[in-house]
Amino acid sequence: MRHAEVRAEIETRFAALWTATPVAFENVAFEPPAADGPWVRLAVTSDGAEIASIGGPPRRYRCHGHVSLEISVPAGTGSRPAHELADQALDLFAGWPVSNLTFLAGVPEPAQQSGQAYRLTVVVPFRHDDLR
Repeated sequence: MRHAEVRAEIETRFAALWTATPVAFENVAFEPPAADGPWVRLAVTSDGAEIASIGGPPRRYRCHGHVSLEISVPAGTGSRPAHELADQALDLFAGWPVSNLTFLAGVPEPAQQSGQAYRLTVVVPFRHDDLR
């Protein structure tokens, strides 16, 4: 599985499975909902690879990456709404349909308050094999 295929699978399945809020995807026009509405931003990042086979062809490259899901809820609503969405996201990745992607345990990072929004980022590492 190449990186473009991984990104496409994550974005497509996340869009189909996530119904809790609107989703902003990388390099796609997005208008956040009104100030009182939660939303999430999804990003997929590659963290490198190493050769995981001897000989070949094909060679097996073990690739690593992570999904970042920035959760935005209105300021002044406490931390619970953001953490409830974080739990839903972690459950979604833990129950990811069978594929060549393996998701590892994700964690929420420390939250930040910025203007009218309270933001919490969930980071979920993954790995996959690329045969070339």
